[in-house]
Amino acid sequence: MKKHLLLSAILGGMIALSVAPMANAATTASQTVSATLAALKSIVGKGTGLTGTIDPDTGIVTALAPSFTITTNTSSALTLQLSATAPSSTTPQQALTNYAGHLGTYIVLANITVPALAAAITDITAGTLASNANAIAFPFTPQATVAGQITIGTWNAPGNYWPYTLTHKGNTDANNAISGTALASSYTTDDEPGTYQATITMAFVP
Repeated sequence: MKKHLLLSAILGGMIALSVAPMANAATTASQTVSATLAALKSIVGKGTGLTGTIDPDTGIVTALAPSFTITTNTSSALTLQLSATAPSSTTPQQALTNYAGHLGTYIVLANITVPALAAAITDITAGTLASNANAIAFPFTPQATVAGQITIGTWNAPGNYWPYTLTHKGNTDANNAISGTALASSYTTDDEPGTYQATITMAFVP
């Protein structure tokens, strides 16, 4: 009988130990997760108003409209550049005029059917206007300032571009135009029939 009581006491003690709560045990736990979203910066060409005809007497018949839609998810100031190049028989050349009186206000379109020499393009953009076969300059109107959305800066002569500051969240249009008669002395009978082109680029500054 004593042995039985002793065994019962030992088992009771063991059972008591096995179900005793752990000291300082947590009954809930939390963890915080996070992920960083970068600023969205996207530029898409509108893809319309990119082709037309040149009348030898009056210039661009229907205005060309190389325009863009800029998309961001922030209203913090972002910097962009608007530039242009024209194809030549060697490498593309800066296409916006870059001399006093015509700082970024004319754009050179160069013949791709009978390629223009690089020197013919720079002859116009530098304001020499002496020998520029198969390259013709037309008035270029960049996107103007829109209050609260996009601001155009002063023409950057060393870099050959128009600077912009964007402060609008969402979609912002940047509409540019090429129209009107050719720059004096940039169009002559040396300019052969063909397709004349330029490439306009708008880009965020890293």
